[in-house]
Amino acid sequence: MSEGSSLKSFRDLRLIGKGSFGRVYRCIRCSDNQEYAIKEVNIKSMSQREREDAVNEVRILASVNHNMVIRYYDAFIENDRLFIVTELARGGDIGAKVKRHAARNEPMNEDMIWGFFIQTCQGLRSLHSANILHRDIKAQNIFLVAAREVKIGDLGVAKVTKGGMAYTQIGTPYYMSPEIWRRRPYNKKSDIWSVGCLLYELAALKHPFEARDERSLAEKVIRGVYPSIPATYSQDLSIMVNLLLQVDPAKRPTVDDIL
Repeated sequence: MSEGSSLKSFRDLRLIGKGSFGRVYRCIRCSDNQEYAIKEVNIKSMSQREREDAVNEVRILASVNHNMVIRYYDAFIENDRLFIVTELARGGDIGAKVKRHAARNEPMNEDMIWGFFIQTCQGLRSLHSANILHRDIKAQNIFLVAAREVKIGDLGVAKVTKGGMAYTQIGTPYYMSPEIWRRRPYNKKSDIWSVGCLLYELAALKHPFEARDERSLAEKVIRGVYPSIPATYSQDLSIMVNLLLQVDPAKRPTVDDIL
């Protein structure tokens, strides 16, 4: 946590995104005239637990240094708000790209899909090797820094696992693993399931499991039955999706196995 920084250290703040917990701005740091992203988290109404989670995000981001993970630079608290300064991903997130392709009914190029997938796995390996679960891998948290270059971002719900297993139910419903829906302990293999959902989405331009309510979604995920990806893609891609979306976490590969 930085003592010296404040909002006055930045200029030209421009809102580029909103989430359940805060806003993200594009800005310029006065000291070096470089562009950054600032995530603003309102901690006034947060419980002590939620404040700890927010500060935990900063601590985890600061500990990770990998070229496939969004770079952390600084953090400070001002007026009951936590500000986290990170590298700016100019291309936005993969979720927006998926939506654009779906709107045009334009499938993604398979080489591009593999590229995004492999880079995401490389970033995830750096987290898993540090015993960090991301716990919210989804298209909106994979950021484009160049046309075909992506990085994992938003470690807001990441957790350094002590015994290798975590119990908190967290994440985005469409990407949540069967073990989380069952309220069972989960480990790194839960992130692997989420990556499987992401890979499927890149190919099919929709989620593998969709339903009108959470209960129906949970039932579908726990059964693990989903439509095939379009037949225009290779058998290798289909096999990889099937490997990752195994209901039994023990049958899913590790990120090292994948790479």
